[in-house]
Amino acid sequence: MNFVLIINIFFIFFSFLFTYTSFIRVIKYSSRSISDYVILLIFVFNCLPVFIDVFFGKPQYVYYYRVFGDVIDNEDVCLVYNIYILITLLSLQLYANNLSHNLKIASDYKITFSFLRKKNLDIIFILLPIIYVVVKYGIDIFSGYTTLSRRNIEDGDSRIINQMIILSVYLYVTRFYSRTRTKKDLLILFSFFLILIWLNGKRYIIVTIGEVIFYLYQMTNIKSKKRINLFFVVEISIIFIVFFSIYYLSNIKVTSASEYMYGTLRVDFGRDDVVKYVIKQVLFDKRPILDYTGQSLLADIFIFVPRSIWPNKPYPHYRYLTASILGVDISNIPSGTTPSIFEMNICNFSWFGMPITIIVLLILCYLADNTNELREKVVYLLILTNLLTQALDAIMILIPVLVIIIMSKHANFSFLKKKKIAKMF
Repeated sequence: MNFVLIINIFFIFFSFLFTYTSFIRVIKYSSRSISDYVILLIFVFNCLPVFIDVFFGKPQYVYYYRVFGDVIDNEDVCLVYNIYILITLLSLQLYANNLSHNLKIASDYKITFSFLRKKNLDIIFILLPIIYVVVKYGIDIFSGYTTLSRRNIEDGDSRIINQMIILSVYLYVTRFYSRTRTKKDLLILFSFFLILIWLNGKRYIIVTIGEVIFYLYQMTNIKSKKRINLFFVVEISIIFIVFFSIYYLSNIKVTSASEYMYGTLRVDFGRDDVVKYVIKQVLFDKRPILDYTGQSLLADIFIFVPRSIWPNKPYPHYRYLTASILGVDISNIPSGTTPSIFEMNICNFSWFGMPITIIVLLILCYLADNTNELREKVVYLLILTNLLTQALDAIMILIPVLVIIIMSKHANFSFLKKKKIAKMF
C-alpha cells in the first residue's frame, strides 16, 4: 500500500468524522451556525472527490488538464492538501460545536420587509437579467442550454449578467420567504430559477440556488410541525445531481464525455485537483502563478474600476490560474478554470494563504451567526458559497447590499434613512 493511498484513507475517515455532526444538525433542523453549511460544501467539493478516487479509481485527465494527473499522486502535495483541508474542517467544526452549546436556537427567524419589497420595486431587479439579455441579444439567446460565453456574449458582459443573476436570486428568494407562501408561489419560484439556470449555464448557480432555498427553508421552519424531511430532500438532490451530470457531460462537454467521463466530472465539479496543482506550483516548485502578492485580490476589490482608468488593473484570478495550467499567455486562454478560496489564497500569499483562508471563513461565519436578520445571513451564505466554489468577483454585487443592510442596523445615517436607501434590500 503506497503512502498516498494511506494518507488519503486517513483523510477520508477524518473528513467524514468532522462533517457528520454538521450533516445531522442540518437535516434535524438543529443547526445554530452557518458554518455547518460551509463544512458540508467543503466536504462535497474538496473531500468527496478523494473518496471517489480511492474507492472507484483515479480519473484519466485529458487535453489541457493532463497536468492534474501528476499532482494527485504527489506524496508531498497530497499530505499538505489533506492537512490544509482537515484543519479547516476541524476549525469550523470546533467553532460550530462551541456555538451549539452556548446559544439557544431562535424560536422563529423572519425576513423583514425591505423598502424595495414594500414598494414591489424588487421585481424590477429580479427580472433585470432576463430583460437585459432579451433587449440586448434577443429571445434567441435562450436557445439551447450552454454557458454565456458559448452564447457569444463577451466576457465583460457575461460578468455583468452573472452579477444581475446573483442579485436576482438573492432578492427573489428573500421575497419568497418574507411572506405566506402558496403552491402557486413555489411553482413560479422554481420556474423562474430554471430560466436563470438555463441562461447562466454553469454548475455553481444550481448549487447556489439550491443551497439558499434549503437554508432559508430550514431557518424559517425550525419549530414548524409541518416541516418536510430534509434527509429525503438530500436524497432527491443527489439523484438530481447524478442525472444532471450525465446531461451536462452529454450536451456541454461532448468532446470528452464519451471516453473520459470521470476525468471531465472531476475537473468540472471537484476543487481538490486545482488546489493540489497550486500547492505544487507555488509551494514546492517555487513557480508563482501571480506576478506579485495580492494581485488577483486587487482585481476583486477594484472590479468596478474601468480598465480605461487603470490600464494595468489585474485580471480576474481564474485567468492567471488557467494560463498557468495551460502554459499559455493570459490573453490566449481558450476557457476558464474554476478557482476557490483554498488555492486563491495560496497563489496570493504562499504558505500564509492557508491560515488566512481559515481565518476568513471563521470571520464570515461569526458575522453571519451574530445577526438575527435572515436577509443579512443569506448574503454571507452567498459570499461563502462562492468563495468555496467560484471566486469573490462572482458575487461582488452583494457587497454593497451587505453594507447597506449593516448601515441600516448599526449606524444612525439619517440622511440615508430619509432617502430610504438604508432599507432598500
